[in-house]
Amino acid sequence: AGKERGAAAAGDGSDGEKRDVYMAQDAKGNAVEREKAQEPKGWREIYDLVLELRKERDAPVDWAGSESLGTNRETGEVDAYHTLIALMLSSQTKDQVVAEAVQNLQNSPGGLTPQSVLAMSDEELKGHIAKVGFQNNKTRFLKQAAQIILDQHEGTVPRTAKELTALPGIGPKMAYIILKVAYNVVDGIGVDTHMHRIFNVLGWVTSKSPEQTRVQLESWLPREEWDVVNVLFVGFGQMTQQPVHRARLMRRSIDSSQPEAALRLV
Repeated sequence: AGKERGAAAAGDGSDGEKRDVYMAQDAKGNAVEREKAQEPKGWREIYDLVLELRKERDAPVDWAGSESLGTNRETGEVDAYHTLIALMLSSQTKDQVVAEAVQNLQNSPGGLTPQSVLAMSDEELKGHIAKVGFQNNKTRFLKQAAQIILDQHEGTVPRTAKELTALPGIGPKMAYIILKVAYNVVDGIGVDTHMHRIFNVLGWVTSKSPEQTRVQLESWLPREEWDVVNVLFVGFGQMTQQPVHRARLMRRSIDSSQPEAALRLV
C-alpha cells in the first residue's frame, strides 16, 4: 500500500511517535495509508441536526437518485448495471432528468443491459438520453463501458474502485456510490459538488475540488458514517438550492429541536 502525509506502515513516525492512521484509497482506487485528522469542533451537533431536517428523505436524490433508480421497487433487489448507468448519466444533470433517461432505457425493446446498449445505434441511444447534459460524450461512454464490461468482466459491473474508475466517465465519486449501492461495499465517500460546497462553508474541509474534500472528510469522519453522508448532504444541498424544497426545509427548521441553528444552516 502507498503512504501519504508521512505515515509509516506500522503507524510509527520517523521519531518513533505513534501515528493514528487509517487505510483509504487514492483517486484511482489504489490502497493508501493516511494519517487521521482532528474532528472539526461542533461537527456532530450540525450532523445530527441535518439528520433531523432530512428525516423525511423527500429530496430529489431520495426518489430519483442512483440508489432508487437501480433498485427494483417490488423486490428490493439492486441492479448494479442500472446503478452504473444512472451515475454515468448524472454529471451536470438533475436527478429527475436522469430518472427519465434511465426509465427510457429500461423500457426500450431490449431492456437495459450491456448487450442492449451495444445493439442500439448511437442515434437511438442518444434519443433515449436526449435531455441529459453532454449526451454526445455520455453516448460514447455508455457504449465503451458496455464493451469493457462484457470483454473484461464477464458482463458484470466491477466490484472495486480501481476497476470502476478505469471505465470511461467514472470518477471516484461514482465508483464509491456504485460499490455502496450495488454491493454494500464502503471503501470511500462519494463526494459531489453539493457536498464540496457545503463542507467548505461549514469549515469541515478547506479544499478546492470534490476529490480533495473526499480525502479530507475521510480523514476524520467516523467510518460508520461513510455510507450515509452522501445521500444525507446531497439531499440537504438540493433542498437549500431549489425554492420548492427550500420552503419546506425552512418550515422544518422552525419546528426542529434547534430552530436558530437550523435556520442558520439553510
